[in-house]
Parts: sequence; C-alpha cells; structure tokens
Amino acid sequence: MASLKLKTFIGYRDDGSGQPGSGQSRMLELAIPNQIPAFAVDVKRALDEAAANRSAAIGFRRRLMEANRDLEKARQNNGLNATLIAGYGLSNQGPRLGDVYVKPQNREYVSLAFTLPIMTWGRAKAIVETAKANQELTQQTVEQDKLTFEQEIFTQVTLLQMLRQQVALTAKADQIAQNRYQIAQDRFKLSDLSVTDLGIAIQDKDRARRDAILALRDYWQAYYTLRLLTLYDFETNTKIK
Repeated sequence: MASLKLKTFIGYRDDGSGQPGSGQSRMLELAIPNQIPAFAVDVKRALDEAAANRSAAIGFRRRLMEANRDLEKARQNNGLNATLIAGYGLSNQGPRLGDVYVKPQNREYVSLAFTLPIMTWGRAKAIVETAKANQELTQQTVEQDKLTFEQEIFTQVTLLQMLRQQVALTAKADQIAQNRYQIAQDRFKLSDLSVTDLGIAIQDKDRARRDAILALRDYWQAYYTLRLLTLYDFETNTKIK
C-alpha cells in the first residue's frame, strides 16, 4: 500500500516487467538521504528574506494602506464634495450602413455638482469614528500577525539547528547499535550468548536504525519548511524562483 501511494504521488507508472499487461508491480528502491548539507542559517537573514520574498509581508503593508485609505475617505466625505461629469458622443441613423457616418449629430455635455451636508445627526462623525476604530484594529492585527510571522521563522531556524545535532547523535547511536549486534551475533555463534540477549541486541539495532531514519525525516521536513517560509535557499544563498 505504501509503495502504491508513493507511485501515485510521484506519477510513476510501470507494469513490473516492462511488458504491457504483465500485472506485476516493480518494487521501488529508496535511498536514505544520509548526507545533510552543512550551512549556517542566520535568523536575521531568514527574516529579511521572508519579508522580501513572501506575499504575506506585502499583505501587511497593503492592509495598513487600505485602512488608512478608508479613514481618509471617511474624513473627506464629511464636508463639501464636488463631482465633475463630462460626456461626448455621436449618433445618426439611415437606411444604409454608410448613412450612419454622414453628418452625425454630436452630443456634448458637462455637469458640475456640489454636495454639502447640512444636518447629518452625527452620522458623518460616526462613520469617521468607525473608520478610525477599524484602522486601529487593523494595526493591532497586523502587528500580531507580524509577530506570529517572525516567531514562526525563528522557531523553524532553531528547530533546524537542533535537528542537525539530533541527526548526528542518532547516526552515532545507530552505528554503535550495529556494532553491538555484530558482536552479539559472533558471540552467539560461539555459544557465548543466550538467545534472549541476542534478541535484545536485534531490537536495539532496529530501534536505533528507526530513530536515525526518523531524525533524518524530521530534519528534511524542517529544511524544506524553512525554504517554504523564506523562499530562499540557504545552501546556495539564492532566492527560490
């Protein structure tokens, strides 16, 4: 089931033998990514790249500008307003298509309208106060979102550094467990070790290998999550396009 899900995910198709209709599926050989890239990630650099590359950072500025625009619009609509409208057009009719373009009648007009509120019963003031409250709410929300944005990146950078150390420790523990199992197996062949002790060595070997692979999985997930959050490749020091 896991093999089929993986093939579906990567869009891999085969019939196992290379012949159509064989009905057999070829097993995939998976390579463990033991070699992790060695590079340092500066938190400030990660924050700067995320702010420059991600649309969320642009969204923070856009939300603040829209809130300021709405407040300014509410204030300007509270007094004298003028509207200028101008129009120009041509019209004609005739039995034939060419007659439509012969001596057409033109229509030109210009209108200027002024609007001055005399009595609003506090409605205009309420609109301004509402826009001001929305602006303050937007500022607070944006600041909170910025903190969450920065904290997420800071946490991911710290997690990546910790997981790199975890990979090194689990790899060393895996090697020790493999050596211990080999020694236990040799002693068992010499009748110098019980079956129970050999089983314990096998369990420790398998557990150490599983822990090493899980540590690698967590590291690579953190590695690509950081790339996703910053849209930057810290290994090659280039932006992800």
